[in-house]
Amino acid sequence: YMLRNRLIYAFLLIASALLSYYIPNIFTSIFFHAIIWLAILSFIHLRYTYNAVRVKQEIDTYVVEHGHSTDYRCGIYNEGFLPTTIMKINFLYNENMFKDQMEPKTIALNGRKNEFFEYRLICRYRGIYSVGVDTIEICDILNIFKIKIRNLERKGITILPKVTMLPSLYAA
Repeated sequence: YMLRNRLIYAFLLIASALLSYYIPNIFTSIFFHAIIWLAILSFIHLRYTYNAVRVKQEIDTYVVEHGHSTDYRCGIYNEGFLPTTIMKINFLYNENMFKDQMEPKTIALNGRKNEFFEYRLICRYRGIYSVGVDTIEICDILNIFKIKIRNLERKGITILPKVTMLPSLYAA
């Protein structure tokens, strides 16, 4: 959708500039300036959303045995008073390690509101992994600009191998 919206905006900008140049009157001038200011205000609101959004993450157990599960919680907070633009939250390992457990979310928050996501993660593979939000993609109102937030705080989780007790080697 972003490419389509950019093409539509470029067409409207060029059309309004041509109309304003070849048919100079109050209406074409207002149309041209409205198109320009619409993009500027949309970008300003995008930056506002970028500055107002905070992410808090927590995990119940940092060391888990293979096959067991742990709870992961994520909170997205709007610390500003204006509503945010649309945000897409992408989680780490949602395609392999925690497949079908952590789906990407698309949200918009009202002023001073928050949204929470809670997932029960089943630990299928041994190793040391980072769990949490991978990226947050914030789009402007017109969907022609996008900011991608990376390098968010991640929570580490260690998945230990399953321990099985062996029978004693000494026969009694």
